[in-house]
Amino acid sequence: MSRQELVGPTDVAGPAAIQLPTRAPRVGDAPALAKLMLDAYAGAVDDDGETIEDARREVDGYFSGASGVPLLEHSWLAEADGTVVAASLVSLYDGAPLIAYLMTAKDWKRRGLADGLLRQSLGTLAAAGHARARLWVTSANDAAEQLYRRLGFSPAEQPLKRQLAIAPMMGADPLVSPWLAALHDTRRRTLEGLERIDSGALDFRAPAEENSIGSLLYHLAAIEADWLYAEILEGADWPPQVVAAFPADVRDERGLLSAVRDEALLDHLARLALVRAELDRALRSMDAGNFIRERDLEDYAVTPQWVVVHLVNHEAEHRSEIGRLRAMFEGTT
Repeated sequence: MSRQELVGPTDVAGPAAIQLPTRAPRVGDAPALAKLMLDAYAGAVDDDGETIEDARREVDGYFSGASGVPLLEHSWLAEADGTVVAASLVSLYDGAPLIAYLMTAKDWKRRGLADGLLRQSLGTLAAAGHARARLWVTSANDAAEQLYRRLGFSPAEQPLKRQLAIAPMMGADPLVSPWLAALHDTRRRTLEGLERIDSGALDFRAPAEENSIGSLLYHLAAIEADWLYAEILEGADWPPQVVAAFPADVRDERGLLSAVRDEALLDHLARLALVRAELDRALRSMDAGNFIRERDLEDYAVTPQWVVVHLVNHEAEHRSEIGRLRAMFEGTT
């Protein structure tokens, strides 16, 4: 059957009314998501007679980047008694958010879970500055198409244009908003540079190069966390979940970036998303006065506004390094 691309706004009216607990997915959810996928599509128009092994390969493909870079911070699962019964899985594909999978277990259909999870995904995308999202729907899947059209999705008449504008960041002070948008745009560009990257590229070390892509991704997250807790939050303790995300020091005994090896891309993305969520939360709750207030530290005085400018520049510089390393790796394979 034919499939059609739909494009819709992320800023949709109405709350995500879900009566079940929701959370972001993890790599360890792959078996549960494969079981959900098989159940959700069985007997439906998208059913091609897949087995549980086929479903697991599909889910593993999502986590490994086959549908673009997984955006776990914008993806959601609904659980009933510890069982995953619905999911919205989002990725960044060709620079734009893609609703890669939206599925509900057969016994949980027609309870608003797909609507609620999709609204939840669109809401977090809107809060992160994404104005539109895309998805694909099978032509005969009337129920899905009705849901998407209800939320403002319509056929893509032409390729999705880039929105070269600064969108207001939901809940942020007007002074903070454009700087927060700059942070998110910088991260979007970094993720674009990781789309469809070979897993071997993460640990690749080119001659005369001190760092690998994996080490640089670890460094980006660690430096962002350090500026957040030491400067913006004036020496606040790192939360336990953030501490646990950084088992290695930022630099080794020689002063070089610590070599981070044998980590999957998704682990790096999860670490980056964890720290960014903490920074995002701190900045959205900050008024203009606090944003430009100097933090008088022992060796220097600094404002959160300056920290944001520094983090944007820091990530942009390392993104260039990541791109160069990727090009070197792909030139050798």
